[in-house]
Order: sequence, then C-alpha cells, then structure tokens
Amino acid sequence: MGLQLRTIASPEGLRRLKLLRDELRDLRSFVGEDLTTLIGEVERRILLDIEAAAKPGVSIHESRRNLDAFIDAAATFSSSSERVDLTAFLAWLEAANDEENGLPVTQLEASREAVQLLTVHASKGLEWDVVVVPGLNEGQFPNDRDSRWSSGEGSIPWPLRGDAPDLPQWDWEQEDQKGWVDSEKLFSEDARGHAEREERRLAYVAFTRAKYVLICTSSVWGGGRSKPTAVSRYLQDLYDLGQQAPQALRSCPGCSPVTKATATRLMPMCAGPAGRSIPWAAGARLWRPPLPQ
Repeated sequence: MGLQLRTIASPEGLRRLKLLRDELRDLRSFVGEDLTTLIGEVERRILLDIEAAAKPGVSIHESRRNLDAFIDAAATFSSSSERVDLTAFLAWLEAANDEENGLPVTQLEASREAVQLLTVHASKGLEWDVVVVPGLNEGQFPNDRDSRWSSGEGSIPWPLRGDAPDLPQWDWEQEDQKGWVDSEKLFSEDARGHAEREERRLAYVAFTRAKYVLICTSSVWGGGRSKPTAVSRYLQDLYDLGQQAPQALRSCPGCSPVTKATATRLMPMCAGPAGRSIPWAAGARLWRPPLPQ
C-alpha cells in the first residue's frame, strides 16, 4: 500500500495524508471520553469553531447555533441513555435520521440579507417579505405516502407513540379474519383523512410565512419522473380563489393578504368589513402592498 501511494500521490499529497493519519490517531484517543468532550475536540481539530466564528455579518451565537444544538443533543443522550459510548450515539443518530427525519431543527432567525432554504416545519413562527413554495404537485405536496402503521413493519404502532391520543386507532382485536380486514379498511380511511388534514396544516404554515409576496410553483416534468404529474390541489385551490374574488382584498386594506386572511378550503377565513370573508389567495396572486424600501 505504501509503495502504491508513493507511486500515485505527490509529495504534498503524501504529507497531507500523513497529517490526516496523525489527526485521526489523536482523535481516537478521545473515544473513551464523554461525548461532548469528543465532539469539542473534533470541532477544534478540523477548525470548525474558527470557521463558524469567521462568518461575516453573523454573530458568534447565530453562527454556532447548529453546532451548539448538536452538542446539547449529545449531552441529552449521555444523560438519558444506559449506554453512552460513541457507537451507541452513532446508532441513535442513525435511528433519528431514519425514523424522525433527523434531530429537531433549531429555531432560525429570518434574514433579509440572504436567500434562506428551509423545510416547512423549520419555518414555523418566522416571516419573510417574499416566500417561494415550489413543488406543488400531487403526490409531493400533498404527500401521498401511505404512513399508517398497519401497512408494514417499517412504522411504529401508533398506540405506542407519544401522540397516540391524536391519531386514528385501529380496532384490530376482532373475532374473525373478515372482521379484522374490515376494521383495517376503516382504519386505512381514517389514516388517509388524518394525513390529508396534517398536509393541509403544513400548507397553511408554508403559505402564511409570506408578508408581502407568495410565489407557488408546480412542474409537470422533473425529478426523474417518466410521466406528467398533476398540479397540487392546494395550488389549484389558490388559483380558483384568485379567479373568484380578484377585488376582495381591495375592500380590506387592514388585512394582510397572507398572514391575516386565509383561503376558503385551506383554512378559516378572516372577517372583513361588514363581516365579509376575504380569501387571502386573491391578494397573494392579484394584489399586494408595496414592498418596504
């Protein structure tokens, strides 16, 4: 192996490989330490702390936000797990990624100085002058994935989940197989209805992050699809509402077109003058106040 490296690597390349070897060797000596000490040492060895502190125009607190959140997660794991070595921690991170789409996202601060890319969940509680919501296709948003736990072994049984009281329940204790199958069909319908309501709540969060301008897009082709994909029902609802009431928001200058008024089939309506209900989609598409300077 050494002869092969000397053949294919330059002297500078060999020097860097040796530095990496020595660095990994030193870091292995910290594997027996507590997890926060190990993470801190890795952070210092790869100069991640300096890189974070050197970000222009960002406070040290903001630049370290995700690093500190990761260290907090490691500390929480160490205090609550029976086994707290590195292997167990890595397995815990892998399980969090597979079962819960990763660790909880730390709260982000909205910035007017940059384009920020976020999931809808991470955008909760924030607001921007302009918001773009792409990918409004059926099967994508809303998602058509079958998430009920009776569909396979990949999901935790809902009665064991912390939010079980808010989830549909499958009455699987039946006298015969026909009753069991029939009850699963009812549960499947309830689960689909629950998933649709959750997706609509998520759409509400996405669409109400915009203070002045909301841009929603859809594509017929893309993402490796071999067949055309239908427009999301949510985008169609917004378009229909904009067509039905193009003058609505002009009658309610006090209503924000996105954050205070809401669409008919997506969410409740806000009360305008004389008790009139005002679909915000009309404002999002056809009328907007001037952007701040």
